Amino acid sequence: MSLPGQGWPTPAQMREAAKRPGMPEWQSGAIMQMANMDEAIGEALAPIKTAIEDLWKQFKEWLEKNRNAVLASLIGALLLAILIVLVVLLREAKAGIWLRTRYDYWRLVKLGKYQTGTPGAIQFYRALERLFVTLETPREPTANTQEFLREATYYRDHIRQETSELTRLFEQFRYGPAEPDEQQLERMRQLYRVIFQKLANSTG
Repeated sequence: MSLPGQGWPTPAQMREAAKRPGMPEWQSGAIMQMANMDEAIGEALAPIKTAIEDLWKQFKEWLEKNRNAVLASLIGALLLAILIVLVVLLREAKAGIWLRTRYDYWRLVKLGKYQTGTPGAIQFYRALERLFVTLETPREPTANTQEFLREATYYRDHIRQETSELTRLFEQFRYGPAEPDEQQLERMRQLYRVIFQKLANSTG
C-alpha cells in the first residue's frame, strides 16, 4: 500500500530496490516481504474502500433527492429544541410564574376547580403567594404568614382587608383542627378573585 505524499514507496518500487546489485540477500528478502505485505493489505482493503465509496455516493444521491424533507426535519428538530429551552426557562423565570397565576385564576375562580377541605384552603393560599411573586414580593422561607402579610400589603392598602381575611382563613384551617366547608372555601375563592382583580387593575 502506497502512502502518497509521505515518501512511502509502492510495492513495485520496493521490489525494484530489492533487486539492486550488491544488495545483501537478507535485506533483499526483507524488502520483498514488505512489498508482498503492502500489496496484500492493499488488496484486502480495496473492497472495503470500494464499498465505502459506493455507500457515500448513495448517501449523497439520497440526500440530493430528499433535500427538502431533510431540511424540514432539521428545522422541526431545531424548533422543538427551542421550545424545550423556552419551557425550561419559563419554569425558572418570572414569566413562568406570571403564566401560573393566570392559570390559578382560571382554574380556581373561573372554573371553580379546587379541592375540598383543608387542601382547598392551601390551594388558595399558595395561589396568593404566587401572585405576590409577580409583584416582587415573594414569601421568605423563614417568614410566617403574619410576617408575609405585613410585607405583602405594606404599600398595598387597597387589598389589605381581603388579604388579611384570606390569610386568617388559611391559618384557621391549615393549623387548626377543623376543616373548611364549601361555604368557607367559596369565601376564599371570592377573596382571591377580588385580590387578583385589584392587583391586575393597579398594575395594568
